[in-house]
Amino acid sequence: MDERGTGQWRRMGAPACWGLGLVLLLAVLAAYKLLPGQLPHAQAMIGDAAYAQCLHDTRAAGGEGCLGFGYPRGAPRPFGLPVNLLAASLFASDGVVSPGEVRTVYAGIVGLAFVLAALLFRRVSGSRVAGVLGAGLYLLAPALQQQSSFAALQLGLALIPGYLLLDVLLLDALRAGRRGRAAALAALVAGVRVFALFLDGYSFLFAAVLSTAYLGLAVLLPRGGSRLPAVLALVTHVACTGLAAWIYARYLPGGLAVMPVDFFRGAGVDVLTMLAPMQSQSLYGALGLGLDIQPENSWGGRASLLGMFVGYSAMVSAGLLAWAIATRRARRPGLLPCAILLTGLAATLLSLGPSLKFNDFRHDHTRVSALAFSAYLMPEAAATARLHSGWIYQAVPGIRNARVLGRWQVLARLALVTVTLLALVVLWRSGKRWPAVALAAFALFEAMPDPRLVGEESRAASDRADQVYRVHGGEFARLVQPGERVLLLQMHEGASGNEFAADTFCALARAHCYNTGGDKASDAIRAAWPDEIRAAIERREVSRNVREAFGKGLVDVVVVPHFDLRLVVYPWSDDVPDAAGIAEAVDAAFGGAGLDIRAASGFTVIRACTAPGCVQ
Repeated sequence: MDERGTGQWRRMGAPACWGLGLVLLLAVLAAYKLLPGQLPHAQAMIGDAAYAQCLHDTRAAGGEGCLGFGYPRGAPRPFGLPVNLLAASLFASDGVVSPGEVRTVYAGIVGLAFVLAALLFRRVSGSRVAGVLGAGLYLLAPALQQQSSFAALQLGLALIPGYLLLDVLLLDALRAGRRGRAAALAALVAGVRVFALFLDGYSFLFAAVLSTAYLGLAVLLPRGGSRLPAVLALVTHVACTGLAAWIYARYLPGGLAVMPVDFFRGAGVDVLTMLAPMQSQSLYGALGLGLDIQPENSWGGRASLLGMFVGYSAMVSAGLLAWAIATRRARRPGLLPCAILLTGLAATLLSLGPSLKFNDFRHDHTRVSALAFSAYLMPEAAATARLHSGWIYQAVPGIRNARVLGRWQVLARLALVTVTLLALVVLWRSGKRWPAVALAAFALFEAMPDPRLVGEESRAASDRADQVYRVHGGEFARLVQPGERVLLLQMHEGASGNEFAADTFCALARAHCYNTGGDKASDAIRAAWPDEIRAAIERREVSRNVREAFGKGLVDVVVVPHFDLRLVVYPWSDDVPDAAGIAEAVDAAFGGAGLDIRAASGFTVIRACTAPGCVQ
């Protein structure tokens, strides 16, 4: 960017930059449903509040970690641990961490992400105003703001530009020969890498790929003839990434099983969703435009539909930028933009999966049946064409563990925002200011969510969080005594093994529950369970298993919920198990002598027969 163009952008002044930044930051917080009175997602907020409170209670009792659920070893936190630690340290002094207080922590992290993204995009575009605009476009992109249901994942994705910025600053310090600054930045990078991995694995992976591309290009294309600073920065990046992975492996040993190729085929992005907007994800829906595809229609579920649309503004920007470079009206992008663009291209290809899909949807599943594992397995014949890339998803570390391929599109969004900013700079520098303003406004229009849907989702999340946290959680806390060893046992047909609500109930009751929410955490704790508890959960011979658990003093109370512990946290779910069927199952398994069975509104409580009048 030449001095004339830079000066024109700078003359817009600090007031315009601050004003635009404040408006866009408020828009981002509103879109993420993090303003007072909003709530992004019931499962995320109540789950993080429960774990934060569990950390506080365990520490107050002289223990470490979270011993309130995942008994007897305690449940690990595969992702989101930094949020829980912050919430516990800031808000647990009164003994309770509420979903609203967790929302405050989320808002603070998103605010930090906005500032860091603005600084990175300023380096990309050469303008403070364009940097702020870029931060807004990136964070408002449906691929990010639609991820609120995945809690810490959204925070991690928002921080990706900030992670890259640290590596950019490290390379700058090494090139300038500022050893003290470089050492401090290297230590900061190491700490941030650990923070990033414990916050979310996807964003850790994506940031690692992005920084590797940037520093690798710096090694291949040295500035000033010396490769040493870039080599040192790349070695530091690799070492810090490896250190974070090593620490995490000590905290949570083992790893995810590699999914079959058919799973990755189903998880791949359908190209149609990249070329046309979804009605549910932008202002296009308010105009009655866009695709109307339901999550159960997609082989990859809801996650494969979140913000895949490239955007017409990005297409126009790419054309303008290519034309300007081809006609030498603009310089070729520098090292940083090139690294972002190349990474975005590679990420787009990875997001497609092992087969090319174009309008390859199905219509034989319901929202609930589509949650079954078999529903995610897409046969090769159901896709448009084979891409011969299945081996990548089976063999390459990191990539084979990133099961939701649509999330790779976040790096594509980063690249598209970069393209848009560079095109805007070209227009502004050439004197075409009104076209530049119009293009920027169009890009914001495409990024902005439908406020009606945001409001509806926030109200639904608040209502569901209230139902789970106050109604069910309050009743559970009245039925179970603090310190009791509890087994939550689902007795209805088709019960989910992912017991999300268990954490909230057990934290509010301050009980010691064998159960915990989340598939990764559940897998980690089962190894420490007694055989009788594991067999009861798997419902092998549930009557004998539970009676043996009581007889051996392994459990104080068994609680049978009258709802599914997974589906109850989803605002969209109205699936209510058959109460009469649950009562019959409880009576058939535990009726007779030896157990005291008491049914309440939302739970049936089973204890060993010790009260007077109870039949032994």
